[in-house]
Amino acid sequence: MKKKTLLLAFFLLTGVLFSFADSQNGAQGENGQGVLPEVLIQAEHNKPLPLTKPPLNFEVKEDPPIETILKKTDRSLMNRLPSQILKSNVFKPEISISSKAVTPLYPWIIRPWTGEPIHVFHPQEILTGIHAFKDDRNERKKAVWELDVVDGAGKSIQHFSGSGLVPKRLPFDGKGKDGKWVEVGETYMGVLKNTDSKGRIHTAYGRPFKIAGLSLKNPSSFVIDLDAGVLFSTSSATLRLSSFGAELIKDASQLLQRYYPGFSVKVSLLTERLNPLELKEAVSLCADKIAKRLIIAPTFIQKTWRRQDAGADGTLTISVQSQTRP
Repeated sequence: MKKKTLLLAFFLLTGVLFSFADSQNGAQGENGQGVLPEVLIQAEHNKPLPLTKPPLNFEVKEDPPIETILKKTDRSLMNRLPSQILKSNVFKPEISISSKAVTPLYPWIIRPWTGEPIHVFHPQEILTGIHAFKDDRNERKKAVWELDVVDGAGKSIQHFSGSGLVPKRLPFDGKGKDGKWVEVGETYMGVLKNTDSKGRIHTAYGRPFKIAGLSLKNPSSFVIDLDAGVLFSTSSATLRLSSFGAELIKDASQLLQRYYPGFSVKVSLLTERLNPLELKEAVSLCADKIAKRLIIAPTFIQKTWRRQDAGADGTLTISVQSQTRP
């Protein structure tokens, strides 16, 4: 009985030692550094990964073609100045327009004192409309040309001439033969006379143009003239600024804010389109808009008006004296 008990105890102790050795070998691994043995996982089917991705199909709203955006309708052309139409061929997204800008957003008010021409003629383009223009040696040597800037009455206010080929581009600074500036609201046109190398005379007329706004600057004052004919709307029984007139007042205010901030302003209206009561109302309307944009009191704006034949449809003049501040 005692031998059986000892033998049973020996087998039990041997089993415990083998179990402890197996657990130690499993924990330490083959290298004895505690790394688990490698496990191999094998797929049932050996298929290669695809090298190309499937297409992603998203519904995208296409933008309209740029030609459609730039296309002008007959109605829009009837309500715009010729000079405005010529200068509006550049696409300007509405998102780029900021009401806080301190420079004019559109070239509606011309600033000749900064080097801007009043108008640019394109004589070669005008001539090509009536005559097959040739750029050859004889034309360069023997041809002569003349271009007159005429007003609405057909009177020449400025004259250009030269020999050889008709120029592609001819800028007009806005001054007449007498040294005076052109008037806003007046219609002007370029008349081209070209004598070719064979002595044949060709006369062509350019597209009429108007000047909606003109700003002049000298050491003692700063003056902005606006065409009164486009400032106010005639489609309503009540006097109000047209959409184009509101933009002109806005640009004029931004010019004042940029070059003469804080100076006293004078607004004068000279026209025969409005009766005496409408004259006063029109001046006050423009002055209030300017004061609001300049963030000044309306009392700092001096207002004058007069009903008189001023040529074309009249002029609204905004001026400041560089020596005076409110």
